[in-house]
Amino acid sequence: MGSRAHFVACRTRSLCISQRHPYLIFFSSFYSSYNYYYFVKETQGALRALGLTKHQAKAYATLACLGTAKVYEVAQGAEIPPINTYRVLSDLTRLGGATLLPGRPKQYRASPPDQWLPRLGQQIALQAEQAAQELKRQSRATPPRQKPGIRGMRRIRPLLLEAITRSDSLITGLLTPRELQKLRKPLTDASRRGIQLVLGLQTNQPTLPFPPPAGWIICILPHPTKGGPLTSSWTFDNALSFRVTDPEQEAVGRSMEDRPFTQQLAWGNLARIQLALAAHSPELRRCQRLSDELLNL
Repeated sequence: MGSRAHFVACRTRSLCISQRHPYLIFFSSFYSSYNYYYFVKETQGALRALGLTKHQAKAYATLACLGTAKVYEVAQGAEIPPINTYRVLSDLTRLGGATLLPGRPKQYRASPPDQWLPRLGQQIALQAEQAAQELKRQSRATPPRQKPGIRGMRRIRPLLLEAITRSDSLITGLLTPRELQKLRKPLTDASRRGIQLVLGLQTNQPTLPFPPPAGWIICILPHPTKGGPLTSSWTFDNALSFRVTDPEQEAVGRSMEDRPFTQQLAWGNLARIQLALAAHSPELRRCQRLSDELLNL
């Protein structure tokens, strides 16, 4: 690197020149400052292109020239506040660009640029390739399949029956007593297959229409009598969601095969049901566990 390689040495030692030659002090300070400016501007862009921050690039460039240096020496040479230099050198150590040497005060040794920088470049290239593959995969993903405007329970109920039959893990639902009576048998069969059922019955009646079978979680969710048409919502295996507006009268259904949306809807169903369950009950603990699992998917 020639004379530029010792710009920090010139910078830190310029005050050691005899006071009888002040012009030499001025020349040395000017020379080292010029070399510092030239070196950093020449290399900082390349280092930052490899993912380093501005302070990391300046600190590594300084440390690479010094080889081994104390924290205050790096701070002085890189013109970084000392309080920030500790964090910057710690980050460089984590990235593999520096090594903390034993002893006090802290000293760091720069990793050889011809060894570390190519590895850093390979990591950036690998991350770029992974991002490209993910974007490519998302661009090919099919949009969610929807069936809006399914009118009448005669058309809606077969779709619900099919979804219940195909489920293999979890069914959540906010439904009316009439829907529950119509779907009681397929829901019971699903429970016997090991499907977890978490249901909220939207009614102002104080009791359930029948004793729930073992393994069911079912509770009453009171609703206002003058609040417009009721909406029931179903989720099946966190993959398929179904909503029915006014299921007691002019039913209009809508299904959607969209996993993120269905997970959010299932989480909302579970949250409403948890509010109605008895505190510290086994059913409440099961609901809380299912909600946690949904958040961690």
